[in-house]
Amino acid sequence: MSTKTAVFSFSGSDQKSKEILKEINLSSIKQINYNNSSSLIYTTNNNKGFQVKANKLQQILNGDNIINCFVDYGRCSVLTNNKFIILNREINLPEIGENDKFIKAIGNAKQTYFYLLTDLGKVFVMEQDEQTFKLDSQLNNLPFKIVDIQCGYSFTIVRCENGNCYGAGYNCYQNIGLDERTSDVKVYTLIERLKENVKQHTCGTFHTLYLTFDNEVYGCGYKVR
Repeated sequence: MSTKTAVFSFSGSDQKSKEILKEINLSSIKQINYNNSSSLIYTTNNNKGFQVKANKLQQILNGDNIINCFVDYGRCSVLTNNKFIILNREINLPEIGENDKFIKAIGNAKQTYFYLLTDLGKVFVMEQDEQTFKLDSQLNNLPFKIVDIQCGYSFTIVRCENGNCYGAGYNCYQNIGLDERTSDVKVYTLIERLKENVKQHTCGTFHTLYLTFDNEVYGCGYKVR
């Protein structure tokens, strides 16, 4: 029998934190997202979503099946089975084939771009002021299927099923893992030194961590030594 443990930290009084923890059934948690101690959301095994707001636990979108959700700078974004919700805007999902489904939504922390990823590796993108998602021409022409997307403040890195990672956007701190320091990598570029070797990756504001198939962790970006 395996035991799952989760540790939460909330702003506010210790008493408030204890009251919130009493309401959380740890064994039912499927996904946790947080930006800081006062902005945490999670989904449960029955696809219900909850968030901590003003030191209170609130249910998100009662009645909708949540696929995933994420938090950045205290703002909650949610992907359900039929829409994407950001800053009280409801965006209809683009049409995809019957044998495909959406598995993830994510946006950069600057909130200039939002992405949708499907089970078959298709990527849709929407800019901040737009109302519809469209296929990302660069990402959908990569040679391998995309299995994950992670974003920092103003950069994006995708991981393919063969272990390749490609990045674009802000790289002044070499936070993508590319040698050239620039504020805008316009073309998604292969991280050569980790070619075909990345099992998982995650992005912070100005840094990235890569986990290889050899279970080694590589970091790059601001104050990474």
